[in-house]
Amino acid sequence: MNLNNLSAVWHIPASTRNADKTRGWLNFNIGLGVSRTNDFTSNIFYRGTNPVSSIADNFADQAERIAPGALGKNIVGDAFQAYVINPVTENASTYNPDLDINNLQTQSSVRSGGQSDINLSMGANYSNKLYLGLALGIATIRYNFDGIYDESGYNLGNEQYDLTYTQNQRTSGVGVNAKLGMIFKPVQQFRIGATLSTPTWYTIDDNYTDRLAVSYVGSDQFNLDPNQYTLSYRMRTPWKFSGGAAVFLNKFGFLSADIDYIDYSDIRMSGDYDSATDQQQIGQNYKSAINYRLGAEFNVLNQFFIRGGYNVMGNPYQNLKGSQYDVKTASGGLGYRFQNYYIDVTYLNVKNSDFNSPYSISSAYKYFSDTGSGPVANISRKTDQVFLTFGARF
Repeated sequence: MNLNNLSAVWHIPASTRNADKTRGWLNFNIGLGVSRTNDFTSNIFYRGTNPVSSIADNFADQAERIAPGALGKNIVGDAFQAYVINPVTENASTYNPDLDINNLQTQSSVRSGGQSDINLSMGANYSNKLYLGLALGIATIRYNFDGIYDESGYNLGNEQYDLTYTQNQRTSGVGVNAKLGMIFKPVQQFRIGATLSTPTWYTIDDNYTDRLAVSYVGSDQFNLDPNQYTLSYRMRTPWKFSGGAAVFLNKFGFLSADIDYIDYSDIRMSGDYDSATDQQQIGQNYKSAINYRLGAEFNVLNQFFIRGGYNVMGNPYQNLKGSQYDVKTASGGLGYRFQNYYIDVTYLNVKNSDFNSPYSISSAYKYFSDTGSGPVANISRKTDQVFLTFGARF
């Protein structure tokens, strides 16, 4: 249950008593609203036997070129302390994984939080032909992640082991953005529109904790203290360019279509840390995408309306090919108008494919020199949502 949108609009007539009420600046509107723009809620669980790698390969990959005495108190240093990785030779800065393959791996994670916008908007009507709008927004973001990775099998010494790696992340941030839009109505039955959405300039705080516990059956037990990290940084989202058109069928309803262009590789990050690696990964992993929406509404009786829509958010990933990675939303709804009030009920069905990996191994890692590797779970998502909207004109 979430409050998806709460808004109010105040109408200000511009015409004077004797002025022509069909030409010139006819009226202005001021709006104030709060809307939820993203929902991070998800629960993921998967399990499988991995014949290729262990999380020890990930730790050995991270520890490469770091002497044992310089590993410090972090997850890689903990893996060294728990004999998950070992240096090739004493004091060497290259490591071997000490856990064998064909292990059982389990990942469970819970995500929560979302993004919201608080908007102050202004609109103007010129001669019932041209409509202009401006919105200034304050964006908020809250993201929580709790993950537990478990791996069991045998190490290279043929000792049975059980490893648990826990991760917890708390992210919060605030940003500002703006939108500028117009609608032009050349004739009563047709209108076109365009919107320019600026990036959102965020300031974000991350609090991250991870912890490693390893037990060897009949031997040593390692339950190491958690590692805690905090980071504050700035992030700029991409520009968004939108256009659309609508055809009105007199009093019977309307048809509409919209399209967006967003270049996700244009995301920028900066702060008091070396952000070059993050920026490089964004450029390598993301690309531009096109979103489009189709909608229709029909007046079936004097006070009853039916509507339907279809929305596709384009795949933003460089390395994932295919339309299954688009986010597809189909919706249908009913509306009822009475006196100065209206009630709408809408059902949304959202589908897309995704993937999840508990760890990754770089292509430079010595045991995977040809291509990077890591276990991947392919995920098919389906979400059903119902929205209830109540409005009043005053």
